[in-house]
Amino acid sequence: MKKNVSLIILFALLSYFNTNAQWNCPSKLGSVIQPISPMIPGLKIGAEITGSTGYLADNYYGFYAAYLGIDYTKGVHNIYLEGGAKGFSRWDNNNSQNFNNRFGGFREAFYQLSLPNTLLRAGVQTTTLGDDYLVNERMLGLKFEHRFKQLELQAASGTVMKYFARNGLFCNVGYVYDILYRDRGFIGSKLGETNFAGATLAIKTSKDSKLKAKFGLSIYDEFYINRSDTSFNKNVLLVGAFGSMNVFGVDLNANCQYQTLEKEKAYILSLSAKKMINWDFGHRTELYARAIGVLEMDKAAIIRNSFSNLFLGDVVRLDARDAPLYQASIRHSLPKYSLHFKAQYTSEFESNGLNEFDFSISKRFNNVYLSGIFGYLNYNENTLTSNDVSYRWDNVRKQSYLARLECRITIAPPKIKKK
Repeated sequence: MKKNVSLIILFALLSYFNTNAQWNCPSKLGSVIQPISPMIPGLKIGAEITGSTGYLADNYYGFYAAYLGIDYTKGVHNIYLEGGAKGFSRWDNNNSQNFNNRFGGFREAFYQLSLPNTLLRAGVQTTTLGDDYLVNERMLGLKFEHRFKQLELQAASGTVMKYFARNGLFCNVGYVYDILYRDRGFIGSKLGETNFAGATLAIKTSKDSKLKAKFGLSIYDEFYINRSDTSFNKNVLLVGAFGSMNVFGVDLNANCQYQTLEKEKAYILSLSAKKMINWDFGHRTELYARAIGVLEMDKAAIIRNSFSNLFLGDVVRLDARDAPLYQASIRHSLPKYSLHFKAQYTSEFESNGLNEFDFSISKRFNNVYLSGIFGYLNYNENTLTSNDVSYRWDNVRKQSYLARLECRITIAPPKIKKK
């Protein structure tokens, strides 16, 4: 743990396959589903097919995935189901070894009740709370939201399992990025093994106010039942405060969480800023920066919350446990041509820490999304060296290049013409 302080955030299993750990898999599916027929009002369906190929640190890989989404709404009731299958092959040129697998799973399967000021969702779902740090995870559980004038209450509780977690077996792509051999944290394989519960209460300025701001309080707890990994089995309780406001066109976010764990007490600090510039000639530029730091009250403190899933960096995927860290990016968009360019730098504050620079280009052609990303990484790797007498492990500083091309195709029924 760093010793310094710095400023620093198928609806059912379609088929059964062997599994392998991987990083998060983004999707456009939820935004493109369409009504299937006027004879079945409320029923929508859509599909997505993704393929990519790339290179990283003398590893060559190919990846494919197919997802299906079904949405049914009747009045205030909604059911959403989404899942699919995917596979990959990766060739390690250094060791002349091939890794491949295929697997299936589901990402969303929930019922939702939507009332004018209240929302209740039950099932497998991607969940956040009212702040920008505590949780961004897929769980099996309940989510509740209620708004009363300027007050907003959000609460969620559920169990997280490796079969559907964002950092679990089905929904991420870390098998491509295994060169770093990083600890991705423990996620349970049994119902109720790894769980969380949390709530935020926030107050927003009124719609008529010139100052757009939100301030709130939070409480969050991670707890375990019969955890198979007995190296750590304590409740992780965090209490904190957060706020956001727009000042001179800049969106500012601040978050402070206090980890109350005995002998591991610490403050987690998160700051971010975002500025959108709309140019007269129709282009848009987004500037973004974020920093996360830790103030340790106990020397042995380790950040223990597991489900924030910040995923900072395309390969290194830094999180609060890696703090102090920062990320900065610039994204330029040409909406008329559905064309986007982005440059991003992610790093730990330590001079010899992980860091990554990425440059990406993306283009949309109707329902086809093409993207390319090129990156450069600095990281440390334990390497076995030898002489005539003995062997030893040396921590060697390494640099690697990343290149990836991806094609994503969304498929949905034709739009129904209104009479």
